[in-house]
Amino acid sequence: MEALRYIYFLKPEGTVITNTRLIHHPYETENFVKGKIDKYVTYDEIVENIKKSGAKLYEIDALKLAEEAGTALAQNVVLVGALTALPDFPIDKEAMLEAVKASVPEKAMEANVKAFELGYEAMKVLL
Repeated sequence: MEALRYIYFLKPEGTVITNTRLIHHPYETENFVKGKIDKYVTYDEIVENIKKSGAKLYEIDALKLAEEAGTALAQNVVLVGALTALPDFPIDKEAMLEAVKASVPEKAMEANVKAFELGYEAMKVLL
């Protein structure tokens, strides 16, 4: 949803990597509960609008991959791994992996490294 909310910042024909797990914004939930909107936006509606923008869209099931790595909390690291696999991404894989290692506690290191690698490999399959 955040990808669509800020799509106007994307350069023409830019790239969007999105998690297939839709998390509704708290304001959307508030408006739904208060009856200001009739329904939540769907994932398909978001994807359709991102595609209409002309963006290159890559969809990654980050929750599934993070759980495979050992923790659902590593969804963002899955997406960082996916980003790193893009051919035009300016930072090499090893530097990004070192940045991930430097930013997580020791007890979460193994799961986050695996999450990064799973995201990286998932993107390679999509390319």
